[in-house]
Amino acid sequence: MLPVKANKLNKWLLLGGVMFATNSYANANLTAHIESFEEDYVPSWVTGSATGAITLSDKRAILGEQSLHWQWHKNSQLRLENLNITRITDDQATGEYNIGSGATQVLSFWIYNEQATLGHMTVELKDNNNSAVTTTFPVQLNFIGWRAIGVSLNLDLDKKFANSTELSSITFTAPNNAENMSKGLYLDRVMVSVDDKRYQWSDAQVTTRFVEPEIDFGLPAKLPIPAPEQLADAEQVKQALLQEFASTSASMTALEAKFAEFKISEDKDGVIRGLHLLTDKQQVIYQPSHLNASDDKPDFQKYAILGDSDGEAPAKTAGYAKLMLSIAQAYHLPQFSGQQDRLSDMYRLMSLHLLDQGFADGSSLVTTHHWGYSSRNWYISALMMESELTRYNLIEPIYKSLLWYAREFKDSFDMNVTATSSNLDYFNTLSREHLALLLLNPNEKERIALLDKYSTFISGALAQTPPGTND
Repeated sequence: MLPVKANKLNKWLLLGGVMFATNSYANANLTAHIESFEEDYVPSWVTGSATGAITLSDKRAILGEQSLHWQWHKNSQLRLENLNITRITDDQATGEYNIGSGATQVLSFWIYNEQATLGHMTVELKDNNNSAVTTTFPVQLNFIGWRAIGVSLNLDLDKKFANSTELSSITFTAPNNAENMSKGLYLDRVMVSVDDKRYQWSDAQVTTRFVEPEIDFGLPAKLPIPAPEQLADAEQVKQALLQEFASTSASMTALEAKFAEFKISEDKDGVIRGLHLLTDKQQVIYQPSHLNASDDKPDFQKYAILGDSDGEAPAKTAGYAKLMLSIAQAYHLPQFSGQQDRLSDMYRLMSLHLLDQGFADGSSLVTTHHWGYSSRNWYISALMMESELTRYNLIEPIYKSLLWYAREFKDSFDMNVTATSSNLDYFNTLSREHLALLLLNPNEKERIALLDKYSTFISGALAQTPPGTND
């Protein structure tokens, strides 16, 4: 029997129109309102239409051990009612968050889709204090796996909702073609919180005010067939790069112990489970120091960090990408020759878990900034394990994922020498990883053309003296 979370009506008091957590944090509006469906039964405030079954499931979860499974049909609905979440302005959010760039109140939630579709789910928000104040937005369902959806309640929706006083209910309406989607979806970790207003990014699922442009390599439509000597040169560059990362001091015992920390497993149906992954910067939206201490904070502490360190205390399990690199290094070393099958399978499971967690092409996970520090080991490890990724049919999704998330460094990854392309963060965190990505490109023609462009770019970017403050 799973522990029952505190009823949300006991977690929150509305005093004078201001939201206060019962554990009396100083900045009340920074305490996130979170629903993660840990009860022993579907809560009474979760309702739906007769055409859609709603149950609790421990098959998949983001926060805690359970999520809502919505087995839907055409236009069926799932409603979260009586939320009674006080709305705040961006000025209020910024004043309490105390950040110069500004803050905003954000609605975010996680959905798991088992069957991609061209249809979309509609999300409706309502203020019961004013029945006229409602707003809707679409969520595209063109994916398989977990995705995080996040929108600013003041900046990304109908302007009239910015003047609402309360978020009373959220209604999810199934796509028109839901009758062709037998599996429905999972919903977890519905949260209203305060976040830095620079970081609610559009992706392939939801459109916000920020559309981060993707990397454009600018290659011609028709590329020449590479000459044998070009392929040989590319292989020489690849081996020289890999040699820079060839050694590890880790033992098989240490690798197994670290792997076990992330609790990754795969059942007979191919369902991947493991600790929920996020980058250190993706913790900001939770306002960790203000989380409800009785249940939300302990669940949050079970998360794992993609990068080398947490940045929060007490620290979570970290170093996911670093472990991937250590496994890849060990795979190629003679002292691990009897362990290659196990190392290969560990790397496969970690790759599948990353994709399943939403670190995939077209998925912003609300935001993914300061990417280089979190991910640089993933790039190199992928190149080292290229043969195994190819064997498991993972080379293309991993390549596309790494390319998608590098868009934060678009000025450098586009490989056109400009005033902004000589970026010290890029040189420090992703310049070699950029080269590894290009070498990982499964298209032979593109790979050679991109390496040629990289050679010209990196020489020019290093040699230039950028104008003004751009250096």
